[in-house]
Amino acid sequence: MTSKQEDNDRSKERTGNAEAAQQVFYSARNHEKVMDSIVDEFAKKGGFDDLPGKGKPLKLKEGDVLSHVMQEARIMPPWLELQREIAKEMRRLLAKQEAGRDLVSDQEIEALNDQIRQFNRSVPSSLLQKGLVSSANLAVQIEKWE
Repeated sequence: MTSKQEDNDRSKERTGNAEAAQQVFYSARNHEKVMDSIVDEFAKKGGFDDLPGKGKPLKLKEGDVLSHVMQEARIMPPWLELQREIAKEMRRLLAKQEAGRDLVSDQEIEALNDQIRQFNRSVPSSLLQKGLVSSANLAVQIEKWE
């Protein structure tokens, strides 16, 4: 193959890639238009007419609209659910420790710390991350989780 033929082949390949990218863009734009038309048609047929509170203003508690809507729908981000699970497990281990009947095992502390590591990886800001626990500082750390 000559150098000129190789250049032509590369040029066709680049053009093909650009056309494929353009098709994906148009496909996404088309999908958005189709979805908009479906929602519009649903609204025209009265699909949203039977919603509770229709035509009434939202009664928002403190905070932003998204937080309020999520709270009303009882939707919680996964990292907040994990925070509740960790706090519950810490209370269980602390009660076990205070009862004095059983010592909190290293395996239980390590399993709890694994959950805390997972929590720290999933929070939206590093400012929300929390420290690991030990059987010695469990009582102090639980205050930071509640």
